[in-house]
Amino acid sequence: MKQLIKFEDNWADEFNVEAFAVKDYQEIEKLFALAKIYFDLFPGQELEIGFGTNEELTFRDYDDYRSRFTVTDLIESEVEVFREHFPQYLPEYLPVFGTGSGVFEFDVFCDHFFNLYNEGNLSDDIIDKLKQIEPEFETWFNMTNT
Repeated sequence: MKQLIKFEDNWADEFNVEAFAVKDYQEIEKLFALAKIYFDLFPGQELEIGFGTNEELTFRDYDDYRSRFTVTDLIESEVEVFREHFPQYLPEYLPVFGTGSGVFEFDVFCDHFFNLYNEGNLSDDIIDKLKQIEPEFETWFNMTNT
C-alpha cells in the first residue's frame, strides 16, 4: 500500500519547512522504527537533521520527531495523480519534494548506528532489532566483521 507522508515544521519562526513523499507503507514504518530505536538509545539527546545549505531541524525526542509527520493512505487512483503531475520520474519511484526532504532519509539514523557499531557500543539486542528493520544492516555488519 502506498501512503502520502508529509512533514511540516517551522524553522526559528522565520519560515515553514515542508516536504512530502509517496512511499510504501513498509518504508514509512521502517523510518519511524529506526527513529524510535535512536531516541531510546539516546534519551535526552537532540537529533539534528540538516536541510538547505547549512540549516538544521532539531528534535527533542521521538514524540517531537513523529509529531511533525502526517501519514495518509492512498488508493491507486490517487497515486496515479502524483505520477501524472511528476511524469519525469519512473512510475515505480516517486521522489521526495520540499525543503525538509532530508527527514525522510534512513541515512540520518544509519550513520549513527554504524558509528556506534564500529566503536563497539551497540548491544547484540539492538543489533538484532536493526537487522529485523533493515536487512542492509545484516550485510553491513557482516562486512565490517571480516
